[in-house]
Amino acid sequence: MSEKKIIAISRELIQKDFGLEEKIILDDENNEEQLISHLIKVVKYLLDHDFERLLNIMYRIDLPENRVKNVLSTSSPQNLDRELSVMILDREKSKATTRIQYSK
Repeated sequence: MSEKKIIAISRELIQKDFGLEEKIILDDENNEEQLISHLIKVVKYLLDHDFERLLNIMYRIDLPENRVKNVLSTSSPQNLDRELSVMILDREKSKATTRIQYSK
């Protein structure tokens, strides 16, 4: 299974789930770290300005509630946006992998 394809589908899922109007542009289509960096900016904004919307998005993405609560309660404020972003991307990559497997 191509990591490039998984990242591309994950990027599309993130854009849809977060309602992003601008397409996420990556220098290298296989650059997971760039995708995380972009996601960190979005998560940080939502943490600061619309926490309820962020919680709703994480619920729709189907992140395990106990993991979200754990990260929210144990992470330092400086790392919270990154930890949530990595969790979100991991879930989106899992969904992308499933889509690829069942599209054949």
